[in-house]
Amino acid sequence: MRVPGLPLASRLLLGLAVTTAAGCTASPPPAAVEPSPSEREVSVAPLPPGETLPPESSPREAPPREATPAAVSAGPLTSEDLPQQVLGFSAQFREPAESEYNPNGTWTHEVESTQAGYEAVPTCEANTGGGWPDPEFALAATYVDDRGRPGNGLLLQFAGEQEAEDYYKTYLDVLESCPSSDGMPSAEEVATGDGWYGGHRDYAGGDRWSEVVAVNGDRVMLVIVNDDEGSDAEALSGLGTELSGR
Repeated sequence: MRVPGLPLASRLLLGLAVTTAAGCTASPPPAAVEPSPSEREVSVAPLPPGETLPPESSPREAPPREATPAAVSAGPLTSEDLPQQVLGFSAQFREPAESEYNPNGTWTHEVESTQAGYEAVPTCEANTGGGWPDPEFALAATYVDDRGRPGNGLLLQFAGEQEAEDYYKTYLDVLESCPSSDGMPSAEEVATGDGWYGGHRDYAGGDRWSEVVAVNGDRVMLVIVNDDEGSDAEALSGLGTELSGR
């Protein structure tokens, strides 16, 4: 069952310290004790603080955390498929805050694909809790800027290009239903182009996040970073064009 309050993916983004540089490896941590049922969540991105998932008639049970370190790749997806730099943030390993997954010492880790695709969709009015294609593979990434602020990435691979396009369009439809201000979250489109979207999300307490969503073939890439000032249109356009390959 889902833990009341902030989802683990949200808490993962709060107060995480940088422990090693991008691409560095560390000795695998000891096998973790099986979490209690109330702790059974997976860490996926992007889902910033304050955001909760909409109710479902049949809530999805997140898979239990693995006893061994999370894989550094997911099917055909590897760190080579993810950008090293995003909006002033660098790929770096972060320890999970509350045992959301078993860390592997690198900046990428595999997540359960269906759950990842589900939790990534913004929790605004048009989110019905389902109806979009499920990805076949999902690889999460962690980023940090020079001020220690967190960023997350999520690369989803689908069965084909049409499924990826349908998920991307659903994601944008949900974003469009978010309020432009005074919402939880509020979403503002800053720049958009062929196969990509760039914008800001604002949360209670003054938190501002910049995000880019892009579709490229049978893959969808989502990036969100905690840059309080908000990335400008030029930066968002540059990343969107890079990720979409268009």
